[in-house]
Amino acid sequence: MKTINQHIKNNTFVRVYILYGKEEYLKNQFKNRLLNALLPDSRDMNLTVFSDEQVELETIVSETEMFPFMADHRVVLLDDVDIIAKDDKAVLAAFNNIPDTAVIILLSKKYTKASVMVKGANDNIYAACFDNVTESERQKYILSKLSKENIKITEDNMSRLLSVTGDDFYNINNETEKLISYLGDRDVVTEKDIITICSPRIEDKIFDAIDAIAKKDYKTAYKLYLDLKLLETPMAKIFANIIRQFRILLVTKEMLENGHNNQQIADATGVKPYFVSKYISQSNKFSKKALKSYYDYALTLLFDQRIGNLKEELMYELFFMKEF
Repeated sequence: MKTINQHIKNNTFVRVYILYGKEEYLKNQFKNRLLNALLPDSRDMNLTVFSDEQVELETIVSETEMFPFMADHRVVLLDDVDIIAKDDKAVLAAFNNIPDTAVIILLSKKYTKASVMVKGANDNIYAACFDNVTESERQKYILSKLSKENIKITEDNMSRLLSVTGDDFYNINNETEKLISYLGDRDVVTEKDIITICSPRIEDKIFDAIDAIAKKDYKTAYKLYLDLKLLETPMAKIFANIIRQFRILLVTKEMLENGHNNQQIADATGVKPYFVSKYISQSNKFSKKALKSYYDYALTLLFDQRIGNLKEELMYELFFMKEF
């Protein structure tokens, strides 16, 4: 990402940019930054877009060979296309030899670091991975948006905001924009602001429901489930998250008993390191036997529902009324 920003700043571009990985928001953001830098005034005349389709390699090369009209560059945007060619090596060879006036921007959901196209990156082809963005990078992104509005946030409230937004950059961006609008003339984000304006994730609601179960407050737990239903969250998604949360709590409990640290727990469960302490705290509210019983019971209910022995609504009522 830093490399692309440097290319834009220096106005020196390579022939091909491969933007791959799961962070769709960031891929689109950098795609737009490149387009704005390459074609500030003449996009209609010098941009060809292929999106979600099969396209012949020869067609792509032909587009790059067209001379730019009253501009320095001609751009071909390939948005999750299936390039028809002999193999990826043939694609790399062709891309390495497009005219200096052309730039290809290729967005891909399927490429990984092991892909031939990515491993073939060189002085002409730059590949940027938008996966596994660190907590520090997420914080920097939020801080950059807040600082543009001269808004400050403490370290604790930054962690609190990230716990609400989760990892998805679309969500991070939307919730940060909402905070900025909500603050108005104020220049400091408070805990109350985050609680008031930021939308809790499904995982947060379920986390609170499991907390209520730990306190044997089954009425509150069921009410939190109903809140999710009012938000039109698919019932299957809710129950899948309940099972996932109890599995994480059970693994966390077992790993703690075996002397593992927070980072090891994060690696084993797929939970971000800054969330692990929350799971440790919650797992301590249950015995290991109770966690396993809830996990097994949820799986049993789901199986009965899927084979038609249990209605979906009743599955939730039974789960939230069960005590172990």
